[in-house]
Amino acid sequence: MSGLAGGFRRLGALRLSTLAAAGATATLLAASPPTRRLVMSAAGAAGRAAQFLATGSVRYTAGAYEAAARRWAADGSEAAVAAAALDGKHYVVSGANAGLGLEVARGLAAHGGVVHLLCRSEQRGRAAVEELVVDGAAAAAAGGDVDRGAAEADLRRRVLLHVVDISSLASIDTFAAGYLADGTPLHGLVNNAGVMLDTVIPSADGIESVFATNTLGTFALTERLLPAAVATPGPSVVVVVSSAGMLTADLEVEGVATAATVRDSPPASPGGASRPDSGGTLVAGARQDGSAAYAVTKRQQLALVEAWAATAPPGVAFHACHPADQWEAMRARLGSGGFWFDRAPAAKHLWLGGTGYDEGAPAALVAELRALVDAKGQGV
Repeated sequence: MSGLAGGFRRLGALRLSTLAAAGATATLLAASPPTRRLVMSAAGAAGRAAQFLATGSVRYTAGAYEAAARRWAADGSEAAVAAAALDGKHYVVSGANAGLGLEVARGLAAHGGVVHLLCRSEQRGRAAVEELVVDGAAAAAAGGDVDRGAAEADLRRRVLLHVVDISSLASIDTFAAGYLADGTPLHGLVNNAGVMLDTVIPSADGIESVFATNTLGTFALTERLLPAAVATPGPSVVVVVSSAGMLTADLEVEGVATAATVRDSPPASPGGASRPDSGGTLVAGARQDGSAAYAVTKRQQLALVEAWAATAPPGVAFHACHPADQWEAMRARLGSGGFWFDRAPAAKHLWLGGTGYDEGAPAALVAELRALVDAKGQGV
């Protein structure tokens, strides 16, 4: 009897929740179109966040990584990475003074590559170079293959620092112009530099820094260096370190230049006073949702890879990946234009996430960014 009563209670609760949902739906349908869009957008974002959390609890864990590592050992990809010979090949890595960028540079240098570290801070960049040289020489000497002094001298010739602010179009242009003028080949470009900020900070170009670094900087650096990759004999690869966080974001294309422009103060109302609600205008020093801004730029990065892959010159491949993927193995084994996680193709959208976009949207984003770069006097 108690079980039956419990069943009725559950049915009663279900009926009440159904009535509440019906009431909420009716209220929503009766609301104004802007209100409906706002509520539905918030509901969609909450649904994506919940689905992303559920996905992440399975895929982005230590257990999932350990399972992937066992797969790499079995399928030979780990051995392929370990045996890679990069002698004489040139690689550019942005954001290379710490974290993933530093570790990518370390691996490339260990396998004989000439590594160009792009760092915003000269002091931190020099410290990174010193770490790579000293640690690399010690590892080489420990392997018994070479004298430590000779290994250190070799690494100092191959690990090169360039002070570049990826959020500054002029800084990117200065570096790229010199790189191209020297005729240096480019076998790989790793767009790793990125920021996530909870405060609106303008770049040197007056652009919000998350967008300026993650989206505009990635675009400008790749476009400026692409002639070097095309001129390099043999295959070249461009990797954009995106993030699975982009799964929660729509692709923003139209008006991105205006939307990312930072003002010193809110725009004035017709009467001359500053409006409390700036209508979405970015104001220097204001708070912003850093995670959301980051996710949007990571979605834009994936769209850039899709656009580049669709028009890729022969011999140049483009990849986007979740942080910490082994990108050299990707080049050897996978096609161009995808999003990769744990050395395997990964979904670009959550199921029922509603983040899909038209086939022409990536090219439209490229056009928007090219117009913004041109407007700033740094044409690509």
